[in-house]
Amino acid sequence: MKKTIINFMFIVLNIAVAMAQSFPVSVNVAVVPPYERDAFFYNSAMKTNVIIINAGMLNEDVSLFLEFKGDNGVNLRTRESFTPFNMVLQSDTPSVTPTESDLEPYFQAGNLVATGISINELQQNGLPPGQYQICIRVRRANGEFVSGEDPFGCSNYFSINAVEPPQLINPICGDEITTGNNNIVFSWTTPPGVFPTTMEYTLKMVELLPNQDPNQAFLSSTVPAFLERSVFTQTSILYGPTDPPLEAGKSYAWQVIAKEGEPNTPILNGGKSEVCWFTWKPTTLDNITLLNIPPDKPSTTTNKPTFTPDGSVKPLHVNTFKGKIVYAFRSTESGINKLDTNTKYGAISTTQVSATPIFSTNPSVSGNTTAQGLPNALQSSGVTEVFSVNTAIAAINKSNQEKKQDKLNHYGLKCHRFLKQTESLLHS
Repeated sequence: MKKTIINFMFIVLNIAVAMAQSFPVSVNVAVVPPYERDAFFYNSAMKTNVIIINAGMLNEDVSLFLEFKGDNGVNLRTRESFTPFNMVLQSDTPSVTPTESDLEPYFQAGNLVATGISINELQQNGLPPGQYQICIRVRRANGEFVSGEDPFGCSNYFSINAVEPPQLINPICGDEITTGNNNIVFSWTTPPGVFPTTMEYTLKMVELLPNQDPNQAFLSSTVPAFLERSVFTQTSILYGPTDPPLEAGKSYAWQVIAKEGEPNTPILNGGKSEVCWFTWKPTTLDNITLLNIPPDKPSTTTNKPTFTPDGSVKPLHVNTFKGKIVYAFRSTESGINKLDTNTKYGAISTTQVSATPIFSTNPSVSGNTTAQGLPNALQSSGVTEVFSVNTAIAAINKSNQEKKQDKLNHYGLKCHRFLKQTESLLHS
């Protein structure tokens, strides 16, 4: 069996060599990576290297016949009517390397016939994923080919690979959104294998009918959609107050469509992500469930306030001075109608009495001071005033008891001096 296969391959190789030898011209084609989705991008000599070998030493103008084919049924070929005869073969030139200007007309959309895909789809989305190769033949003015067909004149196979579409992150599929004021952050992933700086994303939203399938809603959605907005490079969109207002209780389906600029990497499903949906149900006062808390029952016991004395606070020290003093001013002095009653430690009250001389048979003052009546020299003074002193002195600062006691002693000394002066006046 193995021997039979080897013999078959040997026969095929000999046939191919014989066919190649029957053509005066041979073509070598090589496609250089990176491989682009844009089929019309391969017109560059830097991308598609072509060498025409004029083994038969022909002297004539020829045209090229291009075939761009893939294993997925996609096929592009030169129109039969397009024969520019822009290549010149000379007997003294064994090989010719077409330039970019020589190759460019053969890759123009108007000079190609497409099968398995439309020219418009190629221009918009590029080549679909698959294995491709480019084959070139040389033909004369009468349409006769002077170079061999496939596999001769064909390039290496090169792959156009597709990547996965974006994966949706937020909102989660089937989520119920209860927070925010018409604010939602939509986010998704960058497709693997693309250039993030060349990506364009389109967010599309449609409103769901009751019990409607989200995928069916996208297929039957009208134009324009509820929302359709595009961003470059970024993978999130903030839905805000300036966007169409979301209606409480309604559900919305959303999808992200990704498209790469250059090199236009193919993305599966046309770059469309899965379809997710969410329900807009913001929290309001109408749908907040309040806890049913029973009212407090009145207490059956009477709580009487209690007072616990502070042992650190000492009782106030109070010194009281009482007495009646009868005195008179000299005739050259004026009487006192008012004394300063706003003292710091107590109060003194005065009473204006008649100017008639007053004789006290037994007046008394504190401090064991007594008088046996006014002297004769003072009986005609004209003014006699009777007053009583009643002073309560209290400590102010409970944290500094010594300072309070000093103040009390000082004031008591002043009162004592006042009484002594009064006593001296009465005896003068």
